[in-house]
Parts: sequence; structure tokens; C-alpha cells
Amino acid sequence: MPDKILRKIKDLQIRMNQRGLPQIVLLTKLDKICPHVNDDVTNTFTSSAVWDAVEKIAEMLGLPRAHVLPVKNYESETKLKTGVNILLMEALERCLDFADDFIDEQLDKLASEEKWLKAPEESWFLKGIRYLFRK
Repeated sequence: MPDKILRKIKDLQIRMNQRGLPQIVLLTKLDKICPHVNDDVTNTFTSSAVWDAVEKIAEMLGLPRAHVLPVKNYESETKLKTGVNILLMEALERCLDFADDFIDEQLDKLASEEKWLKAPEESWFLKGIRYLFRK
């Protein structure tokens, strides 16, 4: 990664940290990192090449490994693949977990500062998420 891009990312991270925003990285193009993953995405979490890439990115950006989420791109596939979808949905679920935790922390902070006398109305974001993941 060019130093100029890394510096921009680090500057962005500083601003995100100041605001308490969670940070995640979607590690894409797994098929380029490991040919075995290209054949079968269930090899994603057992591939040493993917593990090394996750480790490298986490170290480079100063994030926990759990914040680097490997996903495989749909690039040349003409049909949807269940394994690829599962990997993408797991990453999306983690992203939503981070967003939900952030919102909960913000609401707790507001409640502790006694800025709200009554419970806030549920945000449009949370309503949308609850709608998407309703059972």
C-alpha cells in the first residue's frame, strides 16, 4: 500500500477514534490471496495465506484481527454461490453488530448525561435493521 494512502487512512482513523466510531476492514479479493479459497470459500478460515493477510492488515492499521473481515468478491461468477453469500452475510452481520454497539453506547452516554427525560424514539436506522432481520 502506498505511504500516501496509508497516511490518509491513519488520519481518518484518528478522526474516527476521536468520535468513538468503530472501525472494520473488509478484506476483499480472497481468491487472489489464496487459490484454494477461489475453489471453495469454506477454506477461508483455514487458509494460512488468508490468516497472514488478516494479520498484516490488522497490524498495519493497528486494529484487532477480529475487525478485519475476509470476504470474497463476486467477480466472474454468473450465478450466486451459497458459500460466498454466507461469507458476505457474516461480514454484514459483524458490521451491524458494531453499529448496534456504537448506537447503544451513544444512547447510554446520553442517558447518563441526563439529556433525555424520556426514552428516545427508535431511529430510522434501527427500525430498518430490525425490519431486515425480523424472524
